[in-house]
Amino acid sequence: MLPGKRLLAIARLWFDAGVVERVLEPLVADWQWACRDAQTPAEGLRRYAAGLLAFGVTAARCAPLVLLSRPEPGTVPRILLIVATFALLGTGLNLLLWDGWGNLALYPLDSWPFIAPAFLLSSAMFAALPLALVIRALHPDRRRARIAVMQTTIALFLLFVTIGGWIVPATNQQYRRIIAAARDGKMGAASPQAASTMRERFVANWRELIGGGLQVPSRSDPPRGTAELTTWELFGSARPTDLYARWDDIVAGRHNRVSLMALPLVLALLGWSVGGLSARAPYLRGLLWWGLACAVFVAIRTGTHMFQVTYGWPELAVIWMPLALFMLAAIAARPRLGSRT
Repeated sequence: MLPGKRLLAIARLWFDAGVVERVLEPLVADWQWACRDAQTPAEGLRRYAAGLLAFGVTAARCAPLVLLSRPEPGTVPRILLIVATFALLGTGLNLLLWDGWGNLALYPLDSWPFIAPAFLLSSAMFAALPLALVIRALHPDRRRARIAVMQTTIALFLLFVTIGGWIVPATNQQYRRIIAAARDGKMGAASPQAASTMRERFVANWRELIGGGLQVPSRSDPPRGTAELTTWELFGSARPTDLYARWDDIVAGRHNRVSLMALPLVLALLGWSVGGLSARAPYLRGLLWWGLACAVFVAIRTGTHMFQVTYGWPELAVIWMPLALFMLAAIAARPRLGSRT
């Protein structure tokens, strides 16, 4: 079989007809002619490799046309609405189910806003599934829909890298400071909790976070776990002096953070696959698939100890298990789509 046919088929999924016809098809035609004209198998192999490299370089140079393409009117508001809705819905459910309203009521009220960023960020990552499903089912142009989903997935990835890598660890540590001070009864005039009103205490806590929370905490701060380390600290060679974790915990924390970075991509693939099964009631189906994915993820992550003790599974396998299941589900849904890609 002549080379380039499958690559052209893949290129048509992403590039518009002008790029394919004027740039890629002539390149593939020259590539096929060069391979057909080879005198020896070794020469044919060299020409095949050279053509493959040329196609890859050309496609990479044309990639910005895809990444920076403008979505069709009405697509961006729909994307923002879906992400915001499921992010807020997931955050509310997390706050409700994480420790129960009864237990959360025992915590200082000014600590609540410092819990929310982690829940809000994780919920936004899960919004990639209903987003891809809805866009796939409702968008008339399949290629433009695919690009819109890819652009949003990249944006969610960058959102997690920045907020999840630096801001969330700082807010987690600030939350632990407030809880530690409340439990120890340290409500003296020097602490931010000494303000007389909830609003003043809230402002004081945020000022402390911005002023010093992003730096190395003082000795009076509670020791940090892996969830309170920035990505730079977690993957760096130097071990923070205030870290309360074993080396196994650091390794697990690294795998956990990388798996969460990959989560929106895997969920977008799953949403795209199941979105092509039917065009009926996409928002309702998006909600159901979102709820199922969240339940599977939470059930596996909260059952880590059970998997380790009962079944003898290593912790790292449990960390990556939800993504593996989501990927298998996406692959299983695709054969039923037939030619509808």
